[in-house]
Amino acid sequence: MEFFISTGLLGRGVVCVCTMEVRKMDLIEKLFYGRIDPGARGPEHGSEMEELLRRASQNEQLLEESLTGEQKERLSQISKDSDDINMLSELTGFRNGFCLGVRLMMEAACYRLPWEKGQG
Repeated sequence: MEFFISTGLLGRGVVCVCTMEVRKMDLIEKLFYGRIDPGARGPEHGSEMEELLRRASQNEQLLEESLTGEQKERLSQISKDSDDINMLSELTGFRNGFCLGVRLMMEAACYRLPWEKGQG
């Protein structure tokens, strides 16, 4: 799906028109069938996130080498719990952002421009 946005001046306001080209499968259908997975994308090559992940992995390996069996299990559990916390945090952020986006669209759809007063 591709979006095309064009803007222009009309009177004292700015008009923004958004059109989209719909392909064979729409967004809702992709979500329903699980074909959209925002978490599947890894960090971009050379990004700050990639560097932080690399450094954390190195430090975890170095630490793990000096631990006993029980300590390694605890470190592994901490890592799993941290992953779960991050996933829940991302889900909450996505949910909040999605709701805000829907509210913005609803407000925009229900808003009448000054020159539209009295029309349908």
